Amino acid sequence: MFDLGFWEIALIVVIGLLVLGPEKLPRAARSVGLWVGKARRTLAEVKRDIDRELDASDLKELTNVKEELTDTKNIFEETASELNKQVEKDYETVAVKPQFEKPATAAKKETASEERSVSGESKVATWAWLTTITIFWDKAQPLFHI
Repeated sequence: MFDLGFWEIALIVVIGLLVLGPEKLPRAARSVGLWVGKARRTLAEVKRDIDRELDASDLKELTNVKEELTDTKNIFEETASELNKQVEKDYETVAVKPQFEKPATAAKKETASEERSVSGESKVATWAWLTTITIFWDKAQPLFHI
């Protein structure tokens, strides 16, 4: 603690022996040992209290981050549901089939329109996901301090 070597301790013992005498020196050494022990325990307790406070502040910070992420998740889910509704609405308006066709060509056009609608669905879904990711990134970017 004080970085005392052998010779420093020996000098303190000799001075203590001269000042206190051989009868009082053991009691004085015991008292000094008890006081040093109390000081070390107090110092260790203060250190533990400081560590607990730091841990508590870290937990508060993590709680705040969790709340921000929950808010961002809610915003993301709301935006995704709005986009899904809009995509479904847009898809319904695009996927309207004509009512009057010749029976022979209608079957051919149905299979062709089904193939186009599948590729159209994938394009619409891709567009929706890219838009959702872009909106999410814009909302989440402040959380990551980028």
